[in-house]
Amino acid sequence: MGKWASEIRTPNKGTIVCLCTFETTEAATAAYDQAAFEFKETKAKLNFPELRAS
Repeated sequence: MGKWASEIRTPNKGTIVCLCTFETTEAATAAYDQAAFEFKETKAKLNFPELRAS
């Protein structure tokens, strides 16, 4: 089991979605970025926006 948890709130309902636990902070933030982009698309505030551009 990883040390870092990643979760996100859904835009309309405000419920918390647990994305998983990860071994590194980078993996946890990348999972958050992926979920944020799926929920909010271009309005998402990402940790690594440069990765989404590629």
